[in-house]
Amino acid sequence: MAISIGGSSWLGTKRHAFTLGEQVEFSLTKPDGTPYTNGTIGAGLSETIRTTEVKAVVLLPTGATHNLHDSPPGLAMRHLGDGVYALTLWGEGSVSPHEVCLSSVGDYGLKVLPVAAEFNPFCGQYAVRAEWDVQCAVTYIPGASGSDQIAGLISIHRWWNHAQLFKPLTATGAPNGRLSVINTLAVTISDASGTIATFTHASGDFSEGADGNIYWAKAVMGITGARSLTARVTFTYVTAVSGGVQMDSYAKDFPIVAPMAA
Repeated sequence: MAISIGGSSWLGTKRHAFTLGEQVEFSLTKPDGTPYTNGTIGAGLSETIRTTEVKAVVLLPTGATHNLHDSPPGLAMRHLGDGVYALTLWGEGSVSPHEVCLSSVGDYGLKVLPVAAEFNPFCGQYAVRAEWDVQCAVTYIPGASGSDQIAGLISIHRWWNHAQLFKPLTATGAPNGRLSVINTLAVTISDASGTIATFTHASGDFSEGADGNIYWAKAVMGITGARSLTARVTFTYVTAVSGGVQMDSYAKDFPIVAPMAA
Protein backbone atom coordinates (compact mmCIF):
# COMPACT_ATOMS: atom_id res chain seq x y z
CA MET A 1 0.00 0.00 0.00
CA ALA A 2 1.03 3.58 -0.55
CA ILE A 3 2.61 5.45 2.37
CA SER A 4 1.70 9.12 2.47
CA ILE A 5 4.58 11.63 2.41
CA GLY A 6 3.30 15.18 2.68
CA GLY A 7 0.99 15.78 -0.27
CA SER A 8 2.21 12.67 -2.05
CA SER A 9 2.48 8.92 -1.33
CA TRP A 10 5.56 6.70 -1.41
CA LEU A 11 4.96 3.69 -3.67
CA GLY A 12 8.25 1.91 -3.02
CA THR A 13 11.42 0.90 -4.86
CA LYS A 14 10.98 -0.97 -8.13
CA ARG A 15 13.21 -3.17 -10.25
CA HIS A 16 14.88 -1.98 -13.44
CA ALA A 17 13.71 -2.85 -16.95
CA PHE A 18 14.64 -6.54 -16.75
CA THR A 19 11.37 -7.32 -14.97
CA LEU A 20 8.11 -7.74 -16.87
CA GLY A 21 6.19 -5.52 -14.49
CA GLU A 22 5.82 -4.08 -11.02
CA GLN A 23 2.61 -3.37 -9.11
CA VAL A 24 1.66 -0.33 -7.04
CA GLU A 25 -1.37 -0.12 -4.78
CA PHE A 26 -3.28 2.96 -3.68
CA SER A 27 -6.71 4.07 -2.47
CA LEU A 28 -9.15 6.32 -4.31
CA THR A 29 -11.87 8.24 -2.48
CA LYS A 30 -14.89 10.19 -3.59
CA PRO A 31 -15.13 13.90 -2.75
CA ASP A 32 -17.26 12.97 0.27
CA GLY A 33 -14.46 10.71 1.61
CA THR A 34 -16.07 7.36 0.84
CA PRO A 35 -14.23 4.70 -1.22
CA TYR A 36 -14.39 5.04 -4.99
CA THR A 37 -15.09 1.62 -6.47
CA ASN A 38 -16.03 2.19 -10.11
CA GLY A 39 -12.66 2.92 -11.69
CA THR A 40 -11.58 1.61 -15.10
CA ILE A 41 -8.37 2.83 -16.73
CA GLY A 42 -8.56 3.64 -20.42
CA ALA A 43 -10.75 1.69 -22.82
CA GLY A 44 -11.04 -1.69 -24.49
CA LEU A 45 -10.74 -3.78 -21.36
CA SER A 46 -11.97 -7.35 -21.23
CA GLU A 47 -13.64 -6.72 -17.88
CA THR A 48 -17.08 -5.12 -17.52
CA ILE A 49 -17.21 -1.76 -19.28
CA ARG A 50 -18.09 1.01 -16.86
CA THR A 51 -19.32 4.53 -17.53
CA THR A 52 -16.36 6.25 -15.83
CA GLU A 53 -12.66 6.00 -16.55
CA VAL A 54 -9.38 6.77 -14.83
CA LYS A 55 -6.39 8.61 -16.24
CA ALA A 56 -2.93 7.62 -14.98
CA VAL A 57 0.10 9.73 -15.88
CA VAL A 58 3.73 8.83 -15.09
CA LEU A 59 6.32 11.59 -14.70
CA LEU A 60 9.65 10.18 -15.97
CA PRO A 61 13.08 11.09 -14.53
CA THR A 62 13.76 13.09 -17.69
CA GLY A 63 10.80 15.37 -16.92
CA ALA A 64 8.69 13.92 -19.76
CA THR A 65 5.27 12.40 -19.08
CA HIS A 66 3.68 9.15 -20.23
CA ASN A 67 -0.03 8.35 -20.29
CA LEU A 68 -0.74 4.87 -18.98
CA HIS A 69 -4.40 5.26 -19.93
CA ASP A 70 -3.59 5.41 -23.66
CA SER A 71 -4.45 1.93 -25.01
CA PRO A 72 -3.68 -0.02 -21.82
CA PRO A 73 -3.79 -3.81 -21.77
CA GLY A 74 -6.60 -5.62 -20.03
CA LEU A 75 -6.45 -5.67 -16.23
CA ALA A 76 -3.83 -2.91 -16.19
CA MET A 77 -5.66 -1.57 -13.14
CA ARG A 78 -7.70 -3.78 -10.83
CA HIS A 79 -10.05 -2.91 -8.00
CA LEU A 80 -9.09 -4.95 -4.95
CA GLY A 81 -12.05 -3.83 -2.87
CA ASP A 82 -13.02 -0.91 -0.63
CA GLY A 83 -11.53 1.67 -2.99
CA VAL A 84 -8.09 0.01 -3.13
CA TYR A 85 -6.60 -0.38 -6.62
CA ALA A 86 -3.59 -2.21 -8.05
CA LEU A 87 -1.91 -0.61 -11.06
CA THR A 88 0.77 -2.34 -13.15
CA LEU A 89 3.96 -0.52 -14.13
CA TRP A 90 5.10 -2.37 -17.21
CA GLY A 91 8.70 -3.47 -17.78
CA GLU A 92 10.74 -4.47 -20.79
CA GLY A 93 9.41 -7.35 -22.84
CA SER A 94 5.83 -6.98 -21.64
CA VAL A 95 3.46 -4.41 -23.11
CA SER A 96 4.82 -1.80 -25.50
CA PRO A 97 4.85 1.18 -25.29
CA HIS A 98 4.24 1.28 -21.53
CA GLU A 99 7.57 -0.30 -20.51
CA VAL A 100 9.01 3.20 -20.12
CA CYS A 101 7.72 3.15 -16.53
CA LEU A 102 10.73 1.04 -15.45
CA SER A 103 13.24 1.68 -18.22
CA SER A 104 15.53 4.18 -16.46
CA VAL A 105 17.08 4.37 -13.03
CA GLY A 106 15.70 7.32 -11.08
CA ASP A 107 12.70 8.84 -9.34
CA TYR A 108 9.24 8.75 -10.93
CA GLY A 109 5.93 10.42 -10.20
CA LEU A 110 2.44 8.97 -10.67
CA LYS A 111 -0.80 10.92 -10.97
CA VAL A 112 -4.18 9.17 -11.02
CA LEU A 113 -6.90 11.53 -12.21
CA PRO A 114 -10.66 11.26 -12.80
CA VAL A 115 -12.11 11.81 -16.24
CA ALA A 116 -14.79 13.95 -14.61
CA ALA A 117 -14.94 14.58 -10.87
CA GLU A 118 -15.80 11.09 -9.61
CA PHE A 119 -12.90 10.84 -7.12
CA ASN A 120 -10.09 12.84 -5.55
CA PRO A 121 -6.86 12.85 -7.60
CA PHE A 122 -4.04 10.67 -6.28
CA CYS A 123 -0.35 11.62 -6.40
CA GLY A 124 2.47 9.15 -5.71
CA GLN A 125 6.19 8.60 -6.12
CA TYR A 126 8.31 5.52 -6.77
CA ALA A 127 12.00 4.89 -7.41
CA VAL A 128 13.59 2.56 -9.96
CA ARG A 129 16.84 1.20 -8.62
CA ALA A 130 19.89 0.02 -10.55
CA GLU A 131 20.14 -3.65 -11.38
CA TRP A 132 23.02 -4.70 -9.15
CA ASP A 133 24.14 -4.94 -5.55
CA VAL A 134 27.92 -5.20 -5.23
CA GLN A 135 29.98 -6.51 -2.33
CA CYS A 136 33.71 -5.88 -2.26
CA ALA A 137 36.36 -7.17 0.15
CA VAL A 138 39.79 -5.53 0.05
CA THR A 139 42.96 -6.52 1.93
CA TYR A 140 45.99 -4.27 2.23
CA ILE A 141 49.18 -6.21 3.02
CA PRO A 142 52.13 -4.01 4.00
CA GLY A 143 55.64 -5.05 3.04
CA ALA A 144 59.04 -3.60 2.37
CA SER A 145 59.05 -0.37 0.41
CA GLY A 146 57.54 -0.98 -3.02
CA SER A 147 56.29 -4.47 -2.18
CA ASP A 148 52.98 -3.65 -0.51
CA GLN A 149 50.07 -5.59 -1.94
CA ILE A 150 46.37 -4.84 -2.37
CA ALA A 151 44.14 -7.86 -2.97
CA GLY A 152 40.40 -8.24 -3.10
CA LEU A 153 37.30 -9.79 -4.54
CA ILE A 154 34.04 -8.51 -6.00
CA SER A 155 30.72 -10.33 -5.80
CA ILE A 156 27.76 -9.06 -7.83
CA HIS A 157 24.11 -9.92 -7.13
CA ARG A 158 20.69 -8.69 -8.15
CA TRP A 159 19.47 -6.65 -5.20
CA TRP A 160 15.86 -7.87 -5.10
CA ASN A 161 16.43 -11.64 -5.08
CA HIS A 162 20.19 -11.91 -4.38
CA ALA A 163 20.71 -14.01 -7.52
CA GLN A 164 24.43 -14.02 -8.27
CA LEU A 165 25.80 -12.64 -11.50
CA PHE A 166 28.06 -15.65 -12.02
CA LYS A 167 31.45 -14.88 -13.58
CA PRO A 168 30.27 -11.41 -14.64
CA LEU A 169 33.21 -10.73 -16.96
CA THR A 170 32.59 -13.73 -19.24
CA ALA A 171 29.29 -15.31 -18.07
CA THR A 172 31.06 -18.68 -18.34
CA GLY A 173 28.90 -21.43 -16.85
CA ALA A 174 26.25 -18.97 -15.74
CA PRO A 175 23.48 -20.85 -13.86
CA ASN A 176 19.78 -20.46 -14.61
CA GLY A 177 20.41 -18.74 -17.92
CA ARG A 178 21.80 -15.55 -16.35
CA LEU A 179 24.16 -14.58 -19.14
CA SER A 180 24.58 -10.86 -18.42
CA VAL A 181 28.10 -9.47 -18.47
CA ILE A 182 29.57 -6.21 -17.25
CA ASN A 183 32.03 -3.98 -19.08
CA THR A 184 34.87 -1.58 -18.27
CA LEU A 185 35.30 -2.89 -14.71
CA ALA A 186 37.74 -0.84 -12.64
CA VAL A 187 38.73 -0.56 -8.98
CA THR A 188 40.36 2.68 -7.87
CA ILE A 189 42.17 2.84 -4.53
CA SER A 190 42.48 6.37 -3.13
CA ASP A 191 42.72 8.45 0.01
CA ALA A 192 42.20 12.11 0.79
CA SER A 193 45.34 12.99 -1.16
CA GLY A 194 44.25 11.30 -4.40
CA THR A 195 44.52 8.03 -6.33
CA ILE A 196 47.00 5.41 -5.09
CA ALA A 197 46.33 2.60 -7.58
CA THR A 198 43.86 1.64 -10.29
CA PHE A 199 43.03 -1.90 -11.43
CA THR A 200 41.16 -2.50 -14.70
CA HIS A 201 39.81 -5.39 -16.71
CA ALA A 202 41.49 -4.03 -19.83
CA SER A 203 44.88 -4.30 -18.10
CA GLY A 204 44.26 -7.92 -17.13
CA ASP A 205 44.17 -7.19 -13.42
CA PHE A 206 41.10 -9.35 -12.68
CA SER A 207 40.35 -13.05 -12.79
CA GLU A 208 37.16 -15.03 -12.23
CA GLY A 209 37.21 -17.66 -9.49
CA ALA A 210 35.46 -21.01 -9.48
CA ASP A 211 32.88 -19.46 -7.15
CA GLY A 212 31.94 -16.96 -9.86
CA ASN A 213 33.43 -13.94 -8.06
CA ILE A 214 36.10 -11.58 -9.39
CA TYR A 215 39.55 -11.56 -7.75
CA TRP A 216 42.64 -9.41 -7.99
CA ALA A 217 46.00 -9.03 -6.28
CA LYS A 218 48.70 -6.56 -7.19
CA ALA A 219 51.79 -4.98 -5.70
CA VAL A 220 51.65 -1.24 -5.10
CA MET A 221 54.16 1.35 -4.01
CA GLY A 222 54.61 1.63 -0.24
CA ILE A 223 51.76 3.31 1.62
CA THR A 224 53.30 5.12 4.58
CA GLY A 225 51.39 5.65 7.80
CA ALA A 226 48.08 4.28 8.96
CA ARG A 227 45.67 5.70 6.39
CA SER A 228 42.00 5.34 5.57
CA LEU A 229 41.53 4.32 1.96
CA THR A 230 38.59 4.01 -0.39
CA ALA A 231 38.07 1.33 -3.02
CA ARG A 232 35.70 2.57 -5.72
CA VAL A 233 34.19 -0.15 -7.93
CA THR A 234 32.86 1.03 -11.29
CA PHE A 235 31.52 -0.76 -14.36
CA THR A 236 28.97 -0.42 -17.14
CA TYR A 237 26.27 -2.81 -18.29
CA VAL A 238 23.69 -2.98 -21.05
CA THR A 239 19.98 -2.72 -20.32
CA ALA A 240 17.27 -3.63 -22.83
CA VAL A 241 14.75 -0.81 -23.25
CA SER A 242 11.99 0.05 -25.67
CA GLY A 243 13.48 0.59 -29.11
CA GLY A 244 16.91 -0.85 -28.36
CA VAL A 245 19.43 -0.90 -25.53
CA GLN A 246 21.01 1.63 -23.22
CA MET A 247 24.33 1.63 -21.39
CA ASP A 248 24.06 2.17 -17.64
CA SER A 249 26.87 2.76 -15.18
CA TYR A 250 27.45 1.58 -11.62
CA ALA A 251 29.72 3.01 -8.92
CA LYS A 252 30.10 2.19 -5.23
CA ASP A 253 32.71 3.08 -2.59
CA PHE A 254 34.12 0.69 0.03
CA PRO A 255 36.25 1.93 2.96
CA ILE A 256 39.57 0.25 3.76
CA VAL A 257 41.71 0.68 6.83
CA ALA A 258 45.39 0.41 5.87
CA PRO A 259 47.86 -0.51 8.62
CA MET A 260 51.26 1.16 8.70
CA ALA A 261 53.65 -0.15 6.09
CA ALA A 262 56.83 -1.93 7.10
